Amino acid sequence: MRKGRNFILFVFLLLLSACSDNDVIIKEQIEEEQPQQKILNEFQDASFLRDPTKTYTYEYSDDTFVVETIKSENANEQIWNQSMGDGSTKETIMIEEKDGLMIGDGLSESPALRYPIELGQTWQQCNKENECMNYEIVALLDYYTTSAGKFADVVRVKSSDGRTAYYAKEVGLIYVENQNKEALVQLRGLQEFISNQTAAKEPVYHWDEVLDTAGGKHKVDIVPIEEKSYPSDMTWAGANEFDLIREGSYEFRVDDIKQSEKIGDWLFNMERNSGRVIGSKPNFIVVKQTESSNSYSSKLFYIHDEKIVEVKDTDGNSSGFFYSGDHVYPLSEDTFLTAWYNNADVELYYELYTYKITDFATGKTELIKEDKVSLEESEAYFQQFEENLAPVN
Repeated sequence: MRKGRNFILFVFLLLLSACSDNDVIIKEQIEEEQPQQKILNEFQDASFLRDPTKTYTYEYSDDTFVVETIKSENANEQIWNQSMGDGSTKETIMIEEKDGLMIGDGLSESPALRYPIELGQTWQQCNKENECMNYEIVALLDYYTTSAGKFADVVRVKSSDGRTAYYAKEVGLIYVENQNKEALVQLRGLQEFISNQTAAKEPVYHWDEVLDTAGGKHKVDIVPIEEKSYPSDMTWAGANEFDLIREGSYEFRVDDIKQSEKIGDWLFNMERNSGRVIGSKPNFIVVKQTESSNSYSSKLFYIHDEKIVEVKDTDGNSSGFFYSGDHVYPLSEDTFLTAWYNNADVELYYELYTYKITDFATGKTELIKEDKVSLEESEAYFQQFEENLAPVN
């Protein structure tokens, strides 16, 4: 059964289809002369729809990386989630029909490949302004190599604007170049995808003794509701290459009892301290995400009356506290401090914010103090709070 998608619209949906001066080195390709019958046999009933068991990572000419994972699959139709480089997400629909491989965004679909796959096969794509692009299958390759590996049975498609796209059997789009042989899009990673259906739903974090507001001890787990797990394909502010990432929606269990208070959508880097327990009575459970090389956003939780409570901001909304490094410190049972590194001014310093929890039942806070400490004095200043950061088993 066949499956599918399009090249120009593909580039547009994923990110930018702009050219770049960045050269990407691709290994020399070999097009071996093969009997026509072998070519027909390899491509006649081939599918060029993506492999739903894999995570796809594409690199664009502007150095943007896009990670895609399967959202749903129904016979010859797939919906993929695209995690864009700027933190946003999009969806791509791929449909493989008798006449070809289509790609779209839910509003319209356009042909990426026209079937049957054979040399000289042509088709056309036109937009609403009746501007048309012509495509032709110009080569059937035994294999083609990109940074993601060597792929067998590859179709090379030339468009009237001078671009060339490569599609691999049972993989989909693997490479796009402009008329100057410069890479516009290339598949950089193809790895096993672990969905919430296939994962064992093991806890992301587990602590045996978390103290509540009365000093009682509880077992706490952070568990996935839905998630995907994958190794990072690149080094960025929130991860090094190959760091294990767990991304999805999450909830708490206290003493094996599911909690109504949830973390929601989150990204955990399992190689970094993305979840920790700090403080004395009560312990604060801190989950954090990287915003930049200099900052994190975090949600803080504690246990009150045997239930998880989220620390709210001063307006009573979900916390989302921002700070630099690991600089969030419990000062007493109801106050804590966050520190933001300010390097925008001539003087380098940390901005300090002290919050007080005004109601343990709701988690609402008020900002009770603002201050700053110079960069030179900061190490000694923060050292006084370190004893309250001892990890809980």
